[in-house]
Amino acid sequence: NGAQTFELPLPPCEFGDCRGDGDRCDGESAISRLVVETDRGPINVVHAHPAAVGSRCRQLQLEQAFSAAGAMDTVLLGDWNFDPERLEHVVETSIWNRFVGPHRRFADHTLRDSSCEAQPTRSISNISIDRVVSDFAEGTCIVMSDPAIDEGFDFDSAPAVVGLDHYALRCPLTFSR
Repeated sequence: NGAQTFELPLPPCEFGDCRGDGDRCDGESAISRLVVETDRGPINVVHAHPAAVGSRCRQLQLEQAFSAAGAMDTVLLGDWNFDPERLEHVVETSIWNRFVGPHRRFADHTLRDSSCEAQPTRSISNISIDRVVSDFAEGTCIVMSDPAIDEGFDFDSAPAVVGLDHYALRCPLTFSR
């Protein structure tokens, strides 16, 4: 029946006009959920794209995303707009860590390098803000960073594209239960 998109937890502002950590949410942010019927039963899919500008809004949207999981098997995915392994967003990281990690409900399917660092998912910085977590699957996501766009991509027919700042993820996950 389509996706349910939650209301912004604070008044909206246009992305370019949003400032700092005020009590507003950039209008491009959203938390949505839908139920996908599969051969093994229904799966709750939560798409997270919390506010890029405004940490208070991002914090409230993280709470929305994890609350949307409910009791059903769930996968949460998207551009979370913060890297939970960096200390730049302490409150957001603490919210993330309540739900994701060893002995918590959700497992993070992020690809790790030989030093156990998360593989970057952005082409313009060394951070990993695009993540997939679940409470029922095993496996690791692959960051499709080489090349970001294949050589045959026709930019002239897609004038709205000014460049990509995120890499695609491919997540060959298997059901663990």
